[in-house]
Amino acid sequence: MLFRSDHVLKVSYLAYQIAKSRGWDARAAARAGLLHDFFLYNWHDSDDPGRPTRNLHGFRHPKIALENSRKFNLSAMEEDIILKHMWPLTLRMPRYKESFLIVFLDKYVATRDFLQNSRPQNGKQ
Repeated sequence: MLFRSDHVLKVSYLAYQIAKSRGWDARAAARAGLLHDFFLYNWHDSDDPGRPTRNLHGFRHPKIALENSRKFNLSAMEEDIILKHMWPLTLRMPRYKESFLIVFLDKYVATRDFLQNSRPQNGKQ
């Protein structure tokens, strides 16, 4: 089973490496990478009492994650990254190149993990 903490650590680490290698704001990319899915409910479980909605998680969780993350004294760039990391589902376009980096890495890491976890383990199906 893959946990959200594994996902955000991978996104954050890759974002830091890529941003640093290009002279971008690696700190903001890494921090926002850690916080982009900080929504505090099980989105797979429609009966989770902490889940605010029955559906539309992909559209709504960025705003919830941003509200939960504001206790960490975010920069404007970090707020933009968290709020817009589901673009183009969330229609407002990211403002910073670091925001686009997290948009890409979020999808890349999720897809890679899904494909790796869907393979048979040890030759068993």
